Amino acid sequence: MSAKHLSVLLFVAASALPGRASALMCSTLPEPTYVTATPSAEPLVQKVASLLQRTDAQRTTVIYQIRPSCKGLEVMVKDNLPASCATEACMRGKALFYTLDPRDTDPKECDLDAAGNKTDLVLSDVFPQTCPAYSSSAPAGILDTPGPVSPYSLIMMRSATEAAIQAEEAHFVYGAGKAANIKPWLSDAAIVHLGTQDAGSLLLGNRVKLAPARFKGTVVVTVDDLINTLYTDSEHGIGILPTAVADRRRSELRPLGFQSIGQKGAFFPDRRSTTYDKQSVRDGHYPLWGFLHTVLRQDPGNPSQPLSKKGARLADIFLGKTPVGGQDALLLQVQNGFVPMCAMKVTRTTDSQPLTLFAPGEPCHCFFEHNVSQGNLTCQQCPTGTCGTGVCRRKYCEAQ
Repeated sequence: MSAKHLSVLLFVAASALPGRASALMCSTLPEPTYVTATPSAEPLVQKVASLLQRTDAQRTTVIYQIRPSCKGLEVMVKDNLPASCATEACMRGKALFYTLDPRDTDPKECDLDAAGNKTDLVLSDVFPQTCPAYSSSAPAGILDTPGPVSPYSLIMMRSATEAAIQAEEAHFVYGAGKAANIKPWLSDAAIVHLGTQDAGSLLLGNRVKLAPARFKGTVVVTVDDLINTLYTDSEHGIGILPTAVADRRRSELRPLGFQSIGQKGAFFPDRRSTTYDKQSVRDGHYPLWGFLHTVLRQDPGNPSQPLSKKGARLADIFLGKTPVGGQDALLLQVQNGFVPMCAMKVTRTTDSQPLTLFAPGEPCHCFFEHNVSQGNLTCQQCPTGTCGTGVCRRKYCEAQ
């Protein structure tokens, strides 16, 4: 361990002692890389941040904030001054990071600079034009790359008895609230969402033909706030969350089947409400999803390249292109609630467009199924690199 890393570790430990008032500045941490991430990405960001700090040969301190997709995007788009932070640009306030100590299972908090810190990478679950600020014209100065699929689910508390909701019902529940008189969603206070900048609200709005600015109900700030609000009225409460978050809390939350406009019958994101295979997302029966986008600032002198090399390295990890800490980044996507594009059979070009058929160049359907809880395990494995039929890829025999 270098003297620099040891001094930071001791600083973090000392700052936790009683009576210690000194704040730890994020900018003093070794090799800081600043990330703003959508709530769906929090589990994946935490895993990557821990690996980069503790096991990766190229050690980096990922300093991150969890913000709504469009708010994170605006923070980068408005950062158009080369040497300082413009108004409403950059990261400000407090942020989270992982220490070198593996006994610290939770991230620690640090203070960002008073003048703000420039964001190296933004993770968003929607295309930029889905955001209200950029619906009429695309934002300039950024490089946006869609990555793995991020499903969302309308949810109620586990004790609720409702199993599904139609898009038309959701339109009136969120558009009129209690006045719509659609049972069991009869309480405005218990119709919960994360606001007009949140990917969940925007993706749902596209599918039920209702702008999030017209949503009724209670606006909350965090995922925990949303779930806590549902607890206050478990009979009537409804919200929308990324399945990367909701699946980890299935003991508390019930995913609702969703019947899209024109569909005959409702579908869960998975084969069943009790599995985690995202089969209906992957085959096109379930439309409530976005891509996890990596957004980087363009280099003004070379617009095809990112300004931040540290941000570009992180983007490649989240896109599944580069391993981290000796681990397969594509496997990390799967383990943390995302669906790699190689496991998809449908795609879309914008969040509002209909789904179209998709055939990945190197499919990974078997790899995906074998690495999710209760997936389909009928695919043959190929530890020696050969298959009786199909192609051996990532140690699984894929059909093509």
